[in-house]
Amino acid sequence: MANRASTTVRDELKTMVQERDNLSQVDRVTLRKLAADPCIEQVWAKIVKSCGMETNLLLRIFIQEIISNRRLAARAAIWPDDLAYAKKAEHLAKFLTGEAGLFPPLPRSEYSKLADSLQRGGGQLRRLGKKSSVRISRKKADGSPNYHLFMQLMSDTMRELFDRCFDAEVAILTNFIFPHANATSDSVRSLRRPSTKAARLGKNLAA
Repeated sequence: MANRASTTVRDELKTMVQERDNLSQVDRVTLRKLAADPCIEQVWAKIVKSCGMETNLLLRIFIQEIISNRRLAARAAIWPDDLAYAKKAEHLAKFLTGEAGLFPPLPRSEYSKLADSLQRGGGQLRRLGKKSSVRISRKKADGSPNYHLFMQLMSDTMRELFDRCFDAEVAILTNFIFPHANATSDSVRSLRRPSTKAARLGKNLAA
């Protein structure tokens, strides 16, 4: 099975490099390196062994997700912080209505309508931020936000495509894309766990 999976992966990677016109130069280099490295064969063989040969139908989608997640991870520094934006929207709403302890700028009904919209928008952003499985530390300058984001996105990809976590395989792919990451199964697992007691409790109740 491993040899068959290996051949399938190599052929698919080479075909994608030749057929896809919307790939960046970095994408093409990544695909070629994947085709030459046994790590992708190891990852895919484990997935096929665990999920069955029919999983090969998802191979191209899986490869596309690796490339897409790498692109997103490279932009971790500008990843939207829903909770931070929610706080700003709610604070501005309070300022416009005078709830922040200050007089509103002008006593016009338009400000009240705008404040209501900001309050609703802030609430929606807050709910999205609390539900999101992605957590980014923006204080580190060692590149860890990038590969941490990649690990979280790949974990989501594994669950969505295969209904399993495959932490060891996510770590292998992370170390291939980011050679300095030193990712392990434990580090992948720790990142996909809820970061707060309330979030963990909510997850357990939903299970």
